[in-house]
Amino acid sequence: MNPLRLPSTGWRVLRYLATYSATATRVGFRATQLRTHTGADRADLALLADLRYITGRLHKTQQNYPISMQTADNPLLRIHLTKAGKTTADRLAAPYRALHHLRAHGPLPLATLQHDAGVDPDTLTELEALGHIEITPADHRIALTSLGRRYAEPYSHQDQR
Repeated sequence: MNPLRLPSTGWRVLRYLATYSATATRVGFRATQLRTHTGADRADLALLADLRYITGRLHKTQQNYPISMQTADNPLLRIHLTKAGKTTADRLAAPYRALHHLRAHGPLPLATLQHDAGVDPDTLTELEALGHIEITPADHRIALTSLGRRYAEPYSHQDQR
């Protein structure tokens, strides 16, 4: 599966785990912690587990434990990023940077976005094909679409209200 097609919560979970990878590797995160910090629900975690991007272990025994809709709330379950998940999180870094840069600075010329956000043209082409960004042909400015804005918005605890 193309990681750019994951739901926005999947992006946030993988990026969160990659950002805190030292902790995630050592002790992992409880599902409730991930849901609080990323807005993911049990279905999102089960999807990432099915794709083998994350895995579960029981806290004390370090025994592997499946992540599913039914098990995601087990307080002893710790969620860890797998090697494939780390690769995917790294793959999402550039698109994530591009969307956040556009969110912060508004529409930008193509060359400026490529330079300032460190994004290659292929990534921008993929983001445009998926509907995250739109490029105006006249002045080659790139802007976020409503879908792209959803992926670029940081998760807030207030979003749950």
